[in-house]
Amino acid sequence: MQKIKTYLRDHGHAPFKFGEGRISGYICAALGLLSLLAVLCFLLPEWLTTTELRKVYNEQLARSLLLLGLVLLISAAVFIPLEKLYAKNAVPWLWRFHAVHHSSTAMDWLAGSRVHFVEVLLTRTAVLMPLMLLGFSAQALNAYVVLVGVRAVLAHANVCIKGGWLEYVLVLPRYHHWHHARHPDYRYKNYAIHLPLIDRVFGTFKLPAKDWPTRYGVFGEPLPDGILRQHLYPFQKRVQTRGKHEGVTQPAGVSEGSE
Repeated sequence: MQKIKTYLRDHGHAPFKFGEGRISGYICAALGLLSLLAVLCFLLPEWLTTTELRKVYNEQLARSLLLLGLVLLISAAVFIPLEKLYAKNAVPWLWRFHAVHHSSTAMDWLAGSRVHFVEVLLTRTAVLMPLMLLGFSAQALNAYVVLVGVRAVLAHANVCIKGGWLEYVLVLPRYHHWHHARHPDYRYKNYAIHLPLIDRVFGTFKLPAKDWPTRYGVFGEPLPDGILRQHLYPFQKRVQTRGKHEGVTQPAGVSEGSE
């Protein structure tokens, strides 16, 4: 883990280049993880359904615990790295898609639905495919989708929920609002969508005592208005130049001239 952390620290800001091996390395790692999940998909039923084991455990309880663990794993291993790729512009074209979501200058319950269709395909595939490979029932998958939908509406809603200590356990509106804040001190902060504990583990947790953000949106050139223009935005060649990347609008929470 320390070697991976050091590598990401030294190379996480650099754009991908053909021939250096990073692209193939990430693809191989992803395929290896999917292969492992596929193997577990076949082995777990065999291990957990023997006559002897059925006497000492509850099958439904084991499946529920496995689902909970998988959700936590996905939150830590998928959502945070993807968000960091978007925000740090390690893959500029990915940020162009995610910038549509961060283009909202006012937060309300519909802000979570402002998402580019390409990002929807990428994130839903990354989450639901492992769940399907592990053999969870359609009912469990539907329940998970409903849960995520409710959480997305709540996290973006313009409601003041005085959660107290609960704000450090569950992602409530104020916590996620700071992720969307146009504030340099909150760049690359509060990526978690369910549990703030994930941000504590990755060192990206930051929450003021009581304050709410006063500005939202992306830095630099604003995105065009209208659903059609915003869906075309990632495919248009930008003329703005920032640092080493051309045509990448600054992500929310990143001040001009920062890394």
